[in-house]
Amino acid sequence: MIEIQVDTAEATKALAGAQKASAAVLAGAVLRAAHMTAGIVADVVMSTMRGGSNELARSFVANVGFVQQTPEEVSARTHSPLPYARIQDQGGTIRPRTAKALAIPLTPEAEKKWPRDWAQERLRLVVLRGKAFLAEKLGDGPAAKLKLHYVLKEQVTISAKGYLDQAKKRALPQIDATIRAALLGAINGARP
Repeated sequence: MIEIQVDTAEATKALAGAQKASAAVLAGAVLRAAHMTAGIVADVVMSTMRGGSNELARSFVANVGFVQQTPEEVSARTHSPLPYARIQDQGGTIRPRTAKALAIPLTPEAEKKWPRDWAQERLRLVVLRGKAFLAEKLGDGPAAKLKLHYVLKEQVTISAKGYLDQAKKRALPQIDATIRAALLGAINGARP
């Protein structure tokens, strides 16, 4: 989550008698900055992570809003409600909660559905060189081949992508410029 916070008290002092107008201008600027930041986070997610990151990128753009809006402070944020957003950003270990093992897809077909979604007779447990797989038997008889769809793991470790830190570094200059432009516009009597 990236949160943008501005101390409006100092800004409103600088604007003397225009406290209400300046707070409204700042609120608009902070919200614009949060929307801009969401776009940057989405861009960084798409450039940092391989396939399957569209949903994560879109989740930041869809979740922008005010956190607090008072005469003393305005804050807005963009965040992702997706349960895997944090672990993709910060890294960590994933363990199964309801099953004995995690099923990691190996084929394009497996990436589209869970093992439980396959017809029960199609997948079978196979152990090769000490590793467990869910495989599909192709053909009959001694010449039948196995197509490995999933490898089974007790846990997996996700490396930290750090996409929020990257996005924050890219967004800060633009956030600063957006808020400065709004303040200058309010001081000069024009809305940005």
